Order: sequence, then C-alpha cells, then structure tokens
Amino acid sequence: MHPEFSESLVPLDEDPYAPEIVREMIGVSRLSAVGPMAAVAGAMAEFVSRDLLKLSKQVIAENGGDIYLATSRERMIGIYAGTSPLSLKLGIVISPEDSPWVSAPRQERWVHRSASERQMRLYSFKSAALADAAATAVGNIVHEKKDIERD
Repeated sequence: MHPEFSESLVPLDEDPYAPEIVREMIGVSRLSAVGPMAAVAGAMAEFVSRDLLKLSKQVIAENGGDIYLATSRERMIGIYAGTSPLSLKLGIVISPEDSPWVSAPRQERWVHRSASERQMRLYSFKSAALADAAATAVGNIVHEKKDIERD
C-alpha cells in the first residue's frame, strides 16, 4: 500500500496508523537521515527479542549481523574483522547492566574503512533499529580514511 516505504532513501513522514515496528523504523530513520528500510534488520532483531523476553531473561537475536542481546550474566562478544590481524583477538564484555546491548555491523566490505562506524556502535544504543539506521548513515558518509575528521 506504501511502496515509498521500501524504496525511499530519505526519511518519510510519520504514520500514526502504521504498525509499531513501521513507526519505529520511520522514527529512527528520521533521527539518522536515511530511509526507513535502513533500520529493518535491527528493528526485526529488536521486536523479536521483545517478544522472547516475555519467556526468558536472556535473548540473543541476530538478523543479518544486527544483534539484540539481553542477558542476566556477563557475556563476551568476539569481534570479527575479516582478514585483519586483530580479527577474533578483541572482544567486548557485556554486563547485565549494559543489557540490552545492540550492534549493527555492515557487510565485510566495510571492515577496513569504517572505524567511525565501529566506534559508534560500541556506544550503548538501546535501540537496535536506531543502531542499524545510524550505522547506515555513517556508512553512507565514510567511504575512505579522509572522510573521518580528527579533533
């Protein structure tokens, strides 16, 4: 009924009659200045997790690399960085206080050129949809090292 939703590369107007997940995707896309589908994988991981959390205190939902993790104990997340010598030698400790924790990585082609994206994702987003949209926005801006300004 709304083909612009799946095709738009820019934020759309809010739709109070849309399903909750669609409203969330529209909202975070407006915050990130991208189209709503930039948040689809993160939104799906998050919304599935919300339902599963009604049944369990611990949930790890992964959708195309986008992760929503809710935990009642400490977890170690390994970082895969393709062919980098640091691949799987670094990890992030997620404590229950940091839960839920979300991550929105891009495809492997981004591994070598999006340090700012990886850094952004390490901040504690509580919305997988927002993390996904924000990572896409950064990926749209950062194409090579010179695109990252240093303070």
